[in-house]
Amino acid sequence: MFMNRAISPRQLKILNYLTDSNKSRAEIEELLLKDYAVSKITVVRDLSELIEQGFIQQQGLGPSTYYSITNKPTNLPIYNLDEYFKTDVDKRNIRGSHFEIDLINEIDNFFNPEELDEIEISRNAFKNIMSKRNSTDIKKELERFIIELSWKSSKIEGNTYTLLDTENLIKNNIEALNNSKEESQMILNHKYAFDYILKNIDNFKEFSGQNLKQIHSLIVKDLNIQTDYRLHAVGIAGTKYLPLDNKYQIEDTIKMLDMKLKDIESPFIKAFATLVFISYIQPFADGNKRTARILSNSILIANNYYPLSYRSVDEIEYKKALIIFYEQFNISYFKKTFLNQYQFSMTNYFKS
Repeated sequence: MFMNRAISPRQLKILNYLTDSNKSRAEIEELLLKDYAVSKITVVRDLSELIEQGFIQQQGLGPSTYYSITNKPTNLPIYNLDEYFKTDVDKRNIRGSHFEIDLINEIDNFFNPEELDEIEISRNAFKNIMSKRNSTDIKKELERFIIELSWKSSKIEGNTYTLLDTENLIKNNIEALNNSKEESQMILNHKYAFDYILKNIDNFKEFSGQNLKQIHSLIVKDLNIQTDYRLHAVGIAGTKYLPLDNKYQIEDTIKMLDMKLKDIESPFIKAFATLVFISYIQPFADGNKRTARILSNSILIANNYYPLSYRSVDEIEYKKALIIFYEQFNISYFKKTFLNQYQFSMTNYFKS
């Protein structure tokens, strides 16, 4: 499902055009001419290669010939997200209206070897930096990181605290006057969860259902949210996708995810897959994405990778990237978000 075939930017454009509707060769050529100096021969060759790779098919004869997508690549950015989300949620043509368990078996294909090699270079750099920093400096930098993670992770979920008020709350335990008790608690729970991880760091090198439940219980502390796996169906705002609807299916799926991640060698892939699939499974009544971000970070930092604060992420784009995965099984946009935030962490935290 997650294919890694070579494809040119021009061919990617063609796939983008065909996600909207079937088109003739002439229509495709006309669209390409807006960005490329192409001839009929070049367009025909691109179309032939896409047919050969199984992405599109040709139908009809002569002037009535048109092209359509047969196998949408799920690791390539073939959608224009602005255009995609202009379509009303109930009118979008989606592949995944319900949870697709086979996606778990595709985790191995989320990153290619070249991408992982680059990540490992950054990992070694992080280990080297941390070995040279004194404990006071590390503690101070972790505090700054936790403040920014707590602020942005909460903001993604609709919390209206400012970054400065978040800092005042975490450092001085002073609640913002214009924010609710629930918003203050949401912020503080991020800190409590991350403090727990740092005190038990060796227990977080791997994903586990036990760690998932423990972190969730800290994330929803004093927020009147059930802490066990949910017993009923839930919906997600902005999408028709429906997660699993009973506790037993959720338990079995978490076990399957656990087994799959144990077989994965790269901790970086484990961390990313944890973020994606806890958000996708939605095992709890609430607090799923916050839990996913914290648990993913625990795997990163326990294995000497930079953790992600998400400070620079656009909240709407983050949600769109997740929804396109829910609806079309397309991982490319959320993967890009993750890698961009990892790069942000490399340049903004724990610098030498």
